[in-house]
Amino acid sequence: DEIVSIESSLSAAELAEARGRYADAKWHYRRLIAHAQVINYEYEEWAQRLAKMYTLLGRHKEAGLVWLYLRFFEQARTSFEKGRAHLELAHCLALGKHWVAAARIFAQEERPVLSAIAYEEGKDHQKAYELWKLVGQDARLSASSYERALAQFNAGMAAAKLERSEATAAMARRHIVAAQRLLE
Repeated sequence: DEIVSIESSLSAAELAEARGRYADAKWHYRRLIAHAQVINYEYEEWAQRLAKMYTLLGRHKEAGLVWLYLRFFEQARTSFEKGRAHLELAHCLALGKHWVAAARIFAQEERPVLSAIAYEEGKDHQKAYELWKLVGQDARLSASSYERALAQFNAGMAAAKLERSEATAAMARRHIVAAQRLLE
């Protein structure tokens, strides 16, 4: 009974797609990918077709999310760019290990923690340090000792990775000590 349902849904999706009824095709493809017990290549093909329907409907963010789920990073990136889905684009870039590009977008979108993490991954410890320092000074954290301590600790760890000198070593120690005091 379920096999017939899958076959009829696939036929209906393909027919709707061929007739240019993309919203109907999208509905059928979404129904198809709800069947997790199907063979992998069928599921992936249906998901790809679903992403195509979203694209044809001008729903680029949704298309990008499907592409990202499938780990088709280039298609996801293109879809997010067309859909002006900046945060999703940054996450896509990070998943594809394009750390500095992701960090820049996170910073533009006012996500300093995500930006600092991406800069760390991209080995730009100076920018990571500067961001962690700013996060630690954010007034929104004034009532939260734990989060301030975490920001101080991360600033200290980033400072420890900067070019080795007495000044950077002292700076790293100051942040680590500040984190410890906040936790105490």
